[in-house]
Amino acid sequence: MGASQSSQIFVGKRREIKKQIEIFWKYPSARSDVDAYYKNAENHQYTKPPGYKGLRWIEKKTPFTDWKDKILAHNDKVIIIRNEASPDIRQYTKGEEHKAGMSLIHVLIISKENLFNGVSLDSTNADIIPQGIDLFKTSWDNDPSFRQAVLDHQVEMIRKRDRNVDIAMGHFEKMKEKAQALRADDFTFGLHLSPDHSVPHFHIHAIATPKEFRKHSTKVHDKKTKDVLEVYHIAKNRTNAPNRHRFLNAFMPRSWRGEREKSMQQK
Repeated sequence: MGASQSSQIFVGKRREIKKQIEIFWKYPSARSDVDAYYKNAENHQYTKPPGYKGLRWIEKKTPFTDWKDKILAHNDKVIIIRNEASPDIRQYTKGEEHKAGMSLIHVLIISKENLFNGVSLDSTNADIIPQGIDLFKTSWDNDPSFRQAVLDHQVEMIRKRDRNVDIAMGHFEKMKEKAQALRADDFTFGLHLSPDHSVPHFHIHAIATPKEFRKHSTKVHDKKTKDVLEVYHIAKNRTNAPNRHRFLNAFMPRSWRGEREKSMQQK
């Protein structure tokens, strides 16, 4: 999961990541709603907590749940799909800039399982992050048909807009050869952690990072975007089932408890 220095544009937010995770798990309905979404519980009533600042809480069905539309690549755990937005901000009117893509090349990596947003990840499921990144990197570097399908999608999204199509296409044509020459390490991977997400289902944003690829794309989301590797390293050292610790401690010899509690504090 290595990345070139030029692609690490969202790093340095570990404190914010930890805070967002801690705030999420303080909501009384967080555990039951996360579990219900994962289990696809038909009769569960999801409860958006009072005071929750996000647009969308956990939902029974999201646009990415049981994805049946076009798939660019997949493995046992994740699917790579297109981002339904033009990569060129000039195709959007004032006030709509946030709807544009974050780069000339911008795709999404979604989990096959019903995982909520990245704040729900812990040591049991955080490996969904390297599994998704590895699929993208392997596909981009080794499968020309994947790379071409991604570029074709960007053209499709540009042509779907009514505004400044020729201008946006002119820029894309100018960048097309450079796009073909990109390597996987020229991409960065970000998460919009709750409450900053727009779709509750877990997904990673994969974007081409070089400045010229982001020249006419939106940067509105940069501040809220968290680097996936920072999220991964925090999640791998977490457990989101605190009651389990109390259960284990009840059956643990007293001489062991101090060492275990010290170990947990260091994570």
